[in-house]
Amino acid sequence: MRLLQRSLLIQAAVTFFVLIVAGVAMFFALRQMVEEEIDERLAERANAIFARLERDRDSGDPSASVSEVESQRTGNTYSDVSLSDTPGGEREPWRELKAVRELHGKHVAVVLRTSRLEWEDFSETIFVVFMAAAVLLLIGGITANALTSRRIWRPFFRNLEKLRQFSARQDAPVEWSASNIREFSQLVDSLTALTEGVRGEYRTLKEFTENASHEMQTPLSIIRTKLERIGQHPALDRELAESLEGAAMAADRLSRLNRSLILLAGVENGQFEVTQPVDISQIAATQVTLMQDLFVEKDLVLDSHIDAGVSHPCNAYLTEILIGNLLSNAIRHSEGAGKVELRLARERMTLTNPGPPLPFPSEQLFHRFRKGGADQGSSGLGLAIAKEIVRLHGWTISHTWRDGRHEFEIAFRLQIS
Repeated sequence: MRLLQRSLLIQAAVTFFVLIVAGVAMFFALRQMVEEEIDERLAERANAIFARLERDRDSGDPSASVSEVESQRTGNTYSDVSLSDTPGGEREPWRELKAVRELHGKHVAVVLRTSRLEWEDFSETIFVVFMAAAVLLLIGGITANALTSRRIWRPFFRNLEKLRQFSARQDAPVEWSASNIREFSQLVDSLTALTEGVRGEYRTLKEFTENASHEMQTPLSIIRTKLERIGQHPALDRELAESLEGAAMAADRLSRLNRSLILLAGVENGQFEVTQPVDISQIAATQVTLMQDLFVEKDLVLDSHIDAGVSHPCNAYLTEILIGNLLSNAIRHSEGAGKVELRLARERMTLTNPGPPLPFPSEQLFHRFRKGGADQGSSGLGLAIAKEIVRLHGWTISHTWRDGRHEFEIAFRLQIS
């Protein structure tokens, strides 16, 4: 439930409860006031009748019942009675007063009645008008509060959407929606400091990665060249040759790592464009052909099923690297002789290879320098690069292991025609 909906629901519930309590209290208060008014008017009529009886010996009120009673305490007695105008007719509520006074040495009782219908209709009319006004006030208050709250909270929700879309890679700072509410202004200040700090740290990390990778390239080239020249020296003995071979392998691995870091930084920084559809089927078929000999060397059978004409908007160079990294990963981490399966369809691409289960959750497999095996020749960046390439294209990649096989699945973002 959204914040505004919850607040309006709470307000409506509290207001409705208050109106119900107020309505019930008003109903009984009106009933009491009407009853007191009726009793007061009956008492005034009784006093007027007794005054006329004392003066003229005539009540002057045909509706009054006057009679002598045995000696009893004087005073007024009120009661509610139900009477019918005609025999068998509908009975109506009446208010009755029996007033006893001592008059000319005798006790005289005067009985007066008045219908309660008119008074009850009057009180019900007032109650209905009150409740109608209360309901209109409730609806009007909730509507006004909803409109006002929506306008007050509009900057908050705009900033929330901007925060969802925020990326440390973006060049320009976030333009937050201003508000004259102090708490919202404080929130904007905090968000500005937070996002600018994140962008600054990302720029620093990006510059360090780019500079370090580029600065390493020249020394690595020199080292490899020197090692090759030393390896060709005629006085080189076997022990030194093995040492040089190990050093050359380490330099090659460092060079691959450097190229991977440069590529990863380029993908993350948005240096590659995704503009037009590319024939992924052709790219996949080419990669399978180029890497076929590597599978044969590892006694692996590559079983590929590539649908023709699979095309999606993507970067051709990055797509080649993506498929190549997945195939290289399958070669490197498949245990023993087995079959590697590649499936490419319009909706997805899957690649499965035999191997033991991972010693960590599948999500960590796409982290940098996270390796699924003990292969020292791996840089640990191949799947991290694949993950970033997939993210750049708006696709998704996942990994599962079942029945002794690893499965990588890439789900393409289909274009709605």
